[in-house]
Amino acid sequence: MGRSASLLMAAAVLAAAQASKCPDPASLRAPKVDASFDISKLPGVYYELAYHDYTQPLPPLCGCERSDKSVLPNGVGGVFVSDLFSLRCPAAASGKQQLAQLTFNTTAVNGVLTGHWPVVKSIAIPDTIVDFAESADGGYEWVLEFQCLQTSSAAEADAMEGAAAAMGLARASAEAASDGVRGGIYFVGINFYSRVKSAAVLQRMLAAAEARGLPAYWNGTFAGNHGGKLHIVNQTACTYPPPALHTATASG
Repeated sequence: MGRSASLLMAAAVLAAAQASKCPDPASLRAPKVDASFDISKLPGVYYELAYHDYTQPLPPLCGCERSDKSVLPNGVGGVFVSDLFSLRCPAAASGKQQLAQLTFNTTAVNGVLTGHWPVVKSIAIPDTIVDFAESADGGYEWVLEFQCLQTSSAAEADAMEGAAAAMGLARASAEAASDGVRGGIYFVGINFYSRVKSAAVLQRMLAAAEARGLPAYWNGTFAGNHGGKLHIVNQTACTYPPPALHTATASG
């Protein structure tokens, strides 16, 4: 075996080992996130260009995913992110808009947030801004987000299983039940959010994801991966709900 082949194999083994447990959120960030991520620049309407997330129904069941983000005061001197996530189900033009209100609290680590979803109130979901690009208007053109849950008990695994079932995600619920995972990674969410619908932007985001080692998580063989795959979203011929009046309150 040549040196280059040996290095590639070693890299693959390392990536697989890393993907068997959730990464340290702080270490997952591109260096500029720690140095210069500014949450006040985050508000905007973002189209999901690609994702890996078994809580999202796949097309043709649903499509046209979008994230409407606002930064609001949390009542104790800080801020939180109100994220009104929408998708159209079915993905065809006859589909209806489905909305999910998410909230994300800031932490002491820049770019690392704690997410809350009413469907699974008992679970705080770590959310990491992996990378971003600034836009000409002073906001962000795109943000790459990563979530990971590593269960330590049957109760946590059952809560995520129940969330999938509650949303009518028979595929996710059945796969969650069949793998019987109790410990290790149970859920990975990777969201490619962009304020513009652009194949070129998606390619830049994919390069950023590659640079931070994210393919190991959407291609991983760990029990909680449920088949893997990165899904590219077809955002053509989509309709969306009107921009949101954010009335959410901080969670946690």
